Amino acid sequence: MNKNRLRQLSFYGAILPLSLTAIVACSSSETQVSDQSTADNTNQSVPADKFDLSNWKITVPIDKDKNGKIDEIDVKEIQTYSHPDFFYLDDQGGMVFTSPNKAITTATSSNTRSELRQMLRGTNTKIKTKSAGNNFALAAHPLSERFGAVGGKMSATLKVDHVSSHAGHPDKPPAYSVVVGQIHAGKDKALIAKNLGFGSGNEPIKIYYKKWPDHKTGSVFWNYERNLAKDDPNRIDIAYPVWGNTWENSAMPGEKGIALGEEFSYEINVHQSTMYLTFTAPDKPT
Repeated sequence: MNKNRLRQLSFYGAILPLSLTAIVACSSSETQVSDQSTADNTNQSVPADKFDLSNWKITVPIDKDKNGKIDEIDVKEIQTYSHPDFFYLDDQGGMVFTSPNKAITTATSSNTRSELRQMLRGTNTKIKTKSAGNNFALAAHPLSERFGAVGGKMSATLKVDHVSSHAGHPDKPPAYSVVVGQIHAGKDKALIAKNLGFGSGNEPIKIYYKKWPDHKTGSVFWNYERNLAKDDPNRIDIAYPVWGNTWENSAMPGEKGIALGEEFSYEINVHQSTMYLTFTAPDKPT
């Protein structure tokens, strides 16, 4: 496959057991990359051999069983699973996620991804995916004691090896970008009914890497979506630059940015009801 038409991430070091949700590679454009057949590489090392994936499942951008849905590899299966194109260990032992510009996606998104999703339940499938026992809450949640955890921490050391060099809609902010970590929040009908101004579900954080095709370096930034109803005019994303610019700024980041293949780290620490973010990289300000 043409690497210029893929997004690829490599993660190094262990991903800690946490109570946050996703490590993601995703974006969309008009370029089609054909599917490759998948296989469990039982005679080779797989990501779970090096990384603790005992509480993680993964979705990959293929439909091997032809059921019209993106393939999901559950916690049990992922212990022996890799895919030579989308999820594997590289020669340095990094866990690699790759996603084509255009492929099958989940029902609620138009963005392709190879995505880990934490499953606090582990292999106990009696607990439903979206139930409280399989997810975490803020301490401020009135029913926080029902959840699998209160707060949590996610950290990763990674490099982005490729982003798309083509986009069907280059003027849209997500063009040429890849998401390297995020938290999802679900809708809370009880809170919405109380008209408290929140509970509508959002993505409290997405960490992005974006590199314009003619730039030598890209930008790392985070984006916060306010937890308000979709038709609320105050539901405006807050984007904050870490190294370089935010996604609407087409200026070249220069030395302040992060190049493809350059390693950086992040930590998301949701403690009680506050989210603390830390970003580090060699020769870059923390």
